[in-house]
Amino acid sequence: MKQKLVCVRWEDASQTQGPIPGGSKTTPLILETVGFVVYRSKRMLRVGQQWCEEYDEFRHVTNIPVKYITRIRKLTGNGKR
Repeated sequence: MKQKLVCVRWEDASQTQGPIPGGSKTTPLILETVGFVVYRSKRMLRVGQQWCEEYDEFRHVTNIPVKYITRIRKLTGNGKR
């Protein structure tokens, strides 16, 4: 199986930097996730990290809503397991 190795920069909607005084808007938390694209649709990108050969699956998968992605960079690597 061959998968694309990527670095995804995105805004985490569930976390913000600092307290929220009186419900005012805060700066979104910007994250970067590196891993292999395991699923992609119009609404969701799944990036797998920490491949576990014993169970033939990723130990950790990050689900990123496409609307919060600000950049996707393809990284070098053959993506083969």
